[in-house]
Amino acid sequence: MDAELEQVLTTFEAQTRDGLVTMEEALLAIENGDFDPERTNEIFRVCHTIKGDADSLGFVALTEFAHVLEDVLGEIRRAERRPSESESNLLLAAVDALREILDSTLEGRDELSDDHRRCLAALRGDHGSPRPERTVDRVAAPAFTGSDANPTTIGDSVRLAAPTLRIRVETLDRLMNLAGELSIARGRLDQVLHDGRSAPSSEVLEAHRAMDHLFASLQEEVMRVRMVPLGPVFRQHARSVRELALTHGKRAHLEIRGEDAEVDTTVIGHLREALIHVIRNALAHGIEAPEARLARGKPASGRVVLSARQEGAQIVVEVEDDGGGVDLDAVRRRAASLGLVADAAALGPNELLELVFHPGFSTRDEADHAAGRGVGMDAVRRTVESVGGTVRLRSRPGAGTIATLRLPLTLAIIEGFAVGTARQVYVLPLESVIECLDLPTEGRHSRGGATGLLSVRDRPLPYVRLDRVLGLPSSEASRGSVVVVEHAGRRLGLLVDRLLGERQTVIKPLPRHLRNVPEVGGATILGDGRIALILDVRALIDRAIGGIGDAELLGPESNHALVSTDTVEVGHAFQS
Repeated sequence: MDAELEQVLTTFEAQTRDGLVTMEEALLAIENGDFDPERTNEIFRVCHTIKGDADSLGFVALTEFAHVLEDVLGEIRRAERRPSESESNLLLAAVDALREILDSTLEGRDELSDDHRRCLAALRGDHGSPRPERTVDRVAAPAFTGSDANPTTIGDSVRLAAPTLRIRVETLDRLMNLAGELSIARGRLDQVLHDGRSAPSSEVLEAHRAMDHLFASLQEEVMRVRMVPLGPVFRQHARSVRELALTHGKRAHLEIRGEDAEVDTTVIGHLREALIHVIRNALAHGIEAPEARLARGKPASGRVVLSARQEGAQIVVEVEDDGGGVDLDAVRRRAASLGLVADAAALGPNELLELVFHPGFSTRDEADHAAGRGVGMDAVRRTVESVGGTVRLRSRPGAGTIATLRLPLTLAIIEGFAVGTARQVYVLPLESVIECLDLPTEGRHSRGGATGLLSVRDRPLPYVRLDRVLGLPSSEASRGSVVVVEHAGRRLGLLVDRLLGERQTVIKPLPRHLRNVPEVGGATILGDGRIALILDVRALIDRAIGGIGDAELLGPESNHALVSTDTVEVGHAFQS
């Protein structure tokens, strides 16, 4: 294909997909009561542009369909009225058809399918005709789309509007990789300048500091280019909420807050996958049928709110519905029938909500095609935790449920805390590090200091040697330190030989033989050129407590002395 024509088609595809999203969003807004004549004007203008662009490129099928849809929209615009429910269904079906025709046209099939012709006949004839039968699962929509004012991903490209610029994700990855290599080179230079072998001149130190400043600015700009707003990701679910609610005999609409919050492009895919399941469960299990809502004094149409905010190095996304909340009694009965707990009656609300994430758990005997709460929520937790995030549920009886997802802003660079053990250097995510403590002398004699129990501010803290958890040869240091780490409310002390301090860590791909090691979440290169592994705190806690055993670490029959740190100097303590 001619390079110039390919560029024209790429631009046409991007603009058309953006236009279809604009049409869909405007139609949903009108249907939800936000009627504004300007919205119908906007829909008409977008359709007119699609028709004109398709005609100029000789795309007959797309031109024909858009032309008929334009006539229908023109009538609604001239009448200055809100479309009826049946008209809204037909117009949304037409948007779906345009999207499908675009796909087939770009694949070289410039023709209308039988479904498209039936939809076209409905548009030409009775505008209130029932919507053609279609199987649409908009929650699983694969395209990351956005309006003209927002970045859009099509295939493997990131498209940035106003002014239009298309940057391939691979290009951004290469820029990030180069920034990482510069970081490594900077660290090695810093080590050479301060190794004490020779005192560098003041001019050299000044030049080094200036380079540090420029590098920090460069890295910040590279990271900023990789950041995209969450608005387009959120807005693609507006149609999903409507369609899935209808499949369950319900009515619901989506509200979006904090759509300007940004995350790295590498996080988007994980977040999108998690949102699919959470939204499905909110509509299948949370939102009530219109009759039940009216009986409870609620509007007939349910509400799903997607919100986002940045907290430090994390993005916090909440999915809130105004349904009936989680039926804790049903969860308790199901847990008892499955034998998941010994005494289900003794479980509190938070413990019951945790059971919702158990693989295969559902309060329904038969899961439907759209949701089965256990399977979906288990997938959410696995997806979020695979990138170092967490997920929590809060339920308000009769008022709804809130799912809170916390994910890192980027998977390319993290703030890390380096430790040394068994002559190796490892990096822990700084956000998981609570504090560092000197191991009391009496604690070093318990099983060779391999495991033990500390009292930290009158609270018990189990600890274990990091080399033991990782299966490394034991290294007996004359002075040990305990790094207190936390994940999902569980804390563990990791006994290490050396504390090497905080550092910005550029994440490198893992060698193939380490990709299936759960305790290893990535790798980085140190200033001296050595490779250091980045550890997964969740997996470490699971391995330490699960492998060694709760009884050994925490049980009353344990022979470990309860060592108090209250009388010991906490030389490395800090709060993250």
